[in-house]
Amino acid sequence: MVSSNVFEYSGLQVEQAHFKLQTQFLTPPVAVSVLFVSIVKKHILVTELNTQQMSKSKLLRMDNVGIVVESLDEVIAFFIELGLKLEGRGMIEGEWAGRVTGLGNQSVEIAMMVTPDGNSRLELSRFIRPEVIEDHRKAPVNALGYLRVMFAVSDIDDTLDRLYKLGAELVEEVVRYQDVYRLCYIRGPEGILIGIAEPLTKQ
Repeated sequence: MVSSNVFEYSGLQVEQAHFKLQTQFLTPPVAVSVLFVSIVKKHILVTELNTQQMSKSKLLRMDNVGIVVESLDEVIAFFIELGLKLEGRGMIEGEWAGRVTGLGNQSVEIAMMVTPDGNSRLELSRFIRPEVIEDHRKAPVNALGYLRVMFAVSDIDDTLDRLYKLGAELVEEVVRYQDVYRLCYIRGPEGILIGIAEPLTKQ
């Protein structure tokens, strides 16, 4: 007879088998080997399903989030202090770019910021031509549209202390969510809204 319960292994939920007769028919090392093989097979199955889903949707990843700013230097310095790295900076100009954005013969200076793990990016843009015509940076938290980017940090208090020196302002307060996160919203340079969260459990 076999009973099972669910546990997590490498981010996957798998079934753990408890063989009531294993003491009679299987030595502990063999029982562990059987369980490990079962886990690996399930992991391979999930990986194959994810690969099939990617192949069907053609989606590879989320590449970056864009933020339009007035002062690249100030905003770059802020995100560097937060922990991001400046990956590159340059001009995007010409009619070809306008065919993407719908802005015609545009001229934009951009800076690409990347997180320490290399998986997430912010594209900061400063429009030279055409001029900026709307400003949503200080819209309230419940406004429609893009709102904020959330960053995970190892020490929220230290992070806030460093960002306060660059003019960051706490929106309300740092809140503890159960035993999972301490988190808050802050306004950075030019009123840019970002979230910061410190995991309270080991990742």
